Amino acid sequence: MSFDKIHSRLGFVCAISLEEGIEEIRRAVASGLVKDYRDKLFSNHAYLLGAPHDLLRSEPAVQLFSVLEPADASATPAAAKSLAAGAAS
Repeated sequence: MSFDKIHSRLGFVCAISLEEGIEEIRRAVASGLVKDYRDKLFSNHAYLLGAPHDLLRSEPAVQLFSVLEPADASATPAAAKSLAAGAAS
């Protein structure tokens, strides 16, 4: 993952690394701070689906989201860490 574009255009600088951000989210979910990570509060897609109609353009040719299947619940923490490491490169 690269943040070069947002840095060059907006001057954005990450306060923490991608790995630290992933770990922060993992701890929040594991500790129970986030009761249900599937809640629409945490989903841009679900939020926009419930947004006022004047917020979104209604053009059939524009597809905002593709439907993804839920992550495999049987995935191990080691597999998740491996995926996260791959995303960071």
